[in-house]
Amino acid sequence: MRFTYDEIRQGAIPTKEQEKNGLEIIRRVNLLAELIEKRCGIKLPPVPLVRWLRTEMQNEAVGGVKNSPHLTGEAIDIKDPNFIISQYILNNVDLLKEVGLYMENPYFCVSKATGNTWIHLQIRKASMHIFKPY
Repeated sequence: MRFTYDEIRQGAIPTKEQEKNGLEIIRRVNLLAELIEKRCGIKLPPVPLVRWLRTEMQNEAVGGVKNSPHLTGEAIDIKDPNFIISQYILNNVDLLKEVGLYMENPYFCVSKATGNTWIHLQIRKASMHIFKPY
């Protein structure tokens, strides 16, 4: 679960502020992966990226909120098909605090009940490190 800036950019042409946010979220997500591996004693498999940056039109098409952190490059969605990453984070919320990340409650995005298999992580501060979507 390591990402590079070119990988998350997916051909988008970000503003300077979006690029700054993208580089910061990559740094924090990669740090989270390192901490999970160290504390769990496992090697995380490569994790596919779902989305980093959205345009207004893309955000509207997916039903995103008007002030989505994806618009400013402050959020990233990654796949978690086996629920391993989300479950580990739920059991170790302190990791999010340690790296300065916030995660949507997996019930809304990684759920056997809903069939969704992605995790939303963001650097934009939320009310709690695991929060209910806006």
